[in-house]
Amino acid sequence: MATAELRVLNLRCAACAEHIAADLHAASGISEAEVDYSRDLAKVVYDPDQIDEVRIRDLIADRGYRCAMNGEGAVAASRRSADQLGHDAQLAPICCGTKHDRMQYELPHTSAEHEHHEVEPGADEHAGMDHDMSDPKVARAMENDMRRRFFLALALSIPVFALSPVTVNFFDFELIHSETARNWLMLALSTPVVWYAGWIFIGGAYTSLRSRALNMSVLIAVGVLAAWSFSVLITVIGGETFFEAAGLFVRHRPADGDSHPRRPGDRGAEQRDRGGGDRRAEARGQGPGRRRRPRRPFGDRREPRDR
Repeated sequence: MATAELRVLNLRCAACAEHIAADLHAASGISEAEVDYSRDLAKVVYDPDQIDEVRIRDLIADRGYRCAMNGEGAVAASRRSADQLGHDAQLAPICCGTKHDRMQYELPHTSAEHEHHEVEPGADEHAGMDHDMSDPKVARAMENDMRRRFFLALALSIPVFALSPVTVNFFDFELIHSETARNWLMLALSTPVVWYAGWIFIGGAYTSLRSRALNMSVLIAVGVLAAWSFSVLITVIGGETFFEAAGLFVRHRPADGDSHPRRPGDRGAEQRDRGGGDRRAEARGQGPGRRRRPRRPFGDRREPRDR
């Protein structure tokens, strides 16, 4: 067995990295394949008697990406095809020009994966000719998918909260007097909330960890799964559960403004992603671009100048 480490040029999409890894796994003669999206590196363990490094490079090229040759650097990475430029234009509201934003790791686990496949480099010889930044169909499909999941989570989370120990203990209101019956009913209602509406975050956390990235998807998935799994255990052995915490947290995140893909021209969001502040806040002396004058100590009064 031989090992090849290839640097993939212009790899700017976590979904494309997953597709390249899947194609390499499916090829005969390759026993192990891993694409490190954060480092733009593909590591392949293969049998030289069945496949060679040239064929591995061709498999990556079929996805619209090419590998750097020995000694090839950043100058070669600037040569990009029309379909790659069109793909980047469609993914710009999701990736925001960085590999740290969590939305791109959640993309493969939404219905927008179909739209991404249509604009993926290598999918069509003339794919880059019809991409328009003013019509980001991938971002729009992802936003519509998240909206559907939100309304489902909202509809099921309301009865879960009404049956929860919070309502029983704090508001002294019991729809069902049996705690066991309430727990099993909350389990049935919260399961689609966690595993369908919340699959964006769970799947996004899986993709993020495979890419060695820690982001909000990982944090949300850990919190939701911990609350839901512990509540399932308590449902079996008896006691007060926390299904409402898992359901309400899943419902809250898709409704959050930070969870939607950025629309082209959203300069405020782009500036905040880069660590900058708001121009209006800076004008008020509250942003990073302008410092507020320190207040004078009480009693420090300067005499007016003589005119």
